[in-house]
Amino acid sequence: MIITVFRSRLMPEVREEYVALVDRMVELARTIPGYISHKGFFADDAERVTIVEFEHEEGLLLLRILRAGVHSRTGIPIQT
Repeated sequence: MIITVFRSRLMPEVREEYVALVDRMVELARTIPGYISHKGFFADDAERVTIVEFEHEEGLLLLRILRAGVHSRTGIPIQT
């Protein structure tokens, strides 16, 4: 099993767009071969941590490509 931690801080000016994108990314991530699960944690200071589990490294690579594509299409910073 491969476990990845994504750490980010939500910028208030893109909150609505980001939330919509996250919903879509979750939907797509569940279709990636090897996806097991994910869970997000949110702090009061807008910091976020998401833990993602995949069966193998190939699935994780596809998730990274998906995240990069979302950033390039929307311009919303997705920092990890």
